[in-house]
Amino acid sequence: MQADPSPPSKLQELMVFLTLSVFIWPFLAMAFVGTYGFAFWIYFLTAGPPGPG
Repeated sequence: MQADPSPPSKLQELMVFLTLSVFIWPFLAMAFVGTYGFAFWIYFLTAGPPGPG
C-alpha cells in the first residue's frame, strides 16, 4: 500500500479554482436556468397561459 500523496501545490489549487470558476460553474448556471425556463414553457404549453379565463 502506498503512503499518502503529497498535498496539492498552490499552482494546482489555482488551476482547479480557475477551471471551476471559469468553465464549470457558468455552464451549470446556464443549464439550471435553461431547465427552469424549459419546465415553465412545457407547463404553459399544456396548462395554457396565465391570466383570467
